[in-house]
Amino acid sequence: MKEKYDKTTVTRSFQTGDKVLAFLPVPGTPLYARYFGPYLVEKKENDLNYVIVTPDRRKNKQLCHVNMLKPYHERKKVINAVSSGSNDNHTAEELELFNLSETTKLSNSDILRQMDYKLTHLEQSQQDDVQELVREYSDLFPDVPTRTTMISHDVDVGDAVPVKQHPYHLNPSKQESLNNEVRYLLENDLIEPSQSSWSSPCILVPKPDGSYRMCTDY
Repeated sequence: MKEKYDKTTVTRSFQTGDKVLAFLPVPGTPLYARYFGPYLVEKKENDLNYVIVTPDRRKNKQLCHVNMLKPYHERKKVINAVSSGSNDNHTAEELELFNLSETTKLSNSDILRQMDYKLTHLEQSQQDDVQELVREYSDLFPDVPTRTTMISHDVDVGDAVPVKQHPYHLNPSKQESLNNEVRYLLENDLIEPSQSSWSSPCILVPKPDGSYRMCTDY
């Protein structure tokens, strides 16, 4: 296992004053973590551990393993407008995507309405080719997820004794979010009611945009 891990591992090293992103628990949700920052490296304890300054957290300084850190890179800002014939258009497109806030949600129909704007980094002939391709397969880009008919999956439990777990208690706001998600899945024929003797409770995992992802706790 170590040999396989070492084939793709990347040695990381930081110096005092470097800006880093740290993989830390989300406040109020200790079982969910993501990268926060940027933070400054205050001290290198050894090759594996660093002390970073975290002014926005309960502890102003934290000792982090190097695997919890990654370098922070400043994003370049484009000041001048870019014409459609410039080679810098691709950079401007990338910056536009970077500048979208974490709470931004775009549906496929929104993107399709802005195809001309989204493809400005391509030559006109390439834009025409992409738009023709999207129009030809427009049924692949609905706002509601679809299901494949090419394969199906069935779980054969044999003679196993059914496992029936009771649903978890949720506060009113989470219960409303769960009800809305179930209603959405039912209305779009993605799930169906069941009277099975098997059951597992649902949990809501917070997403960066403040909404929840419904998961099943097996």
